[in-house]
Amino acid sequence: MKLVLDTNIFISAFFWGGYPREVFERVLSGLDELYISEGIMRELASVLTGGKFAVNGDEVEDYLQIIKKYSNEVI
Repeated sequence: MKLVLDTNIFISAFFWGGYPREVFERVLSGLDELYISEGIMRELASVLTGGKFAVNGDEVEDYLQIIKKYSNEVI
C-alpha cells in the first residue's frame, strides 16, 4: 500500500505507539511504501523541536533520517 503520513501520525508513532506505530512498522518492514514531502519533514522538525516535545537537534535529525531512509520523497 502507498502511504502519506502527516506530522500527527509520526509523533504518535514515535512517542505513543498504537495504530500509528503499527502503520510505521509496516513501512519499516517493507510491507507498505511511504511517500513524504519536504513540507511534512519541515513541519515535523518544527513540532519536535518546539513546544511540548523539545527534542534536541541530534534526536530530531535521527528521526528525520529514519523517515528519509524508508520513504520516497515527492516534490
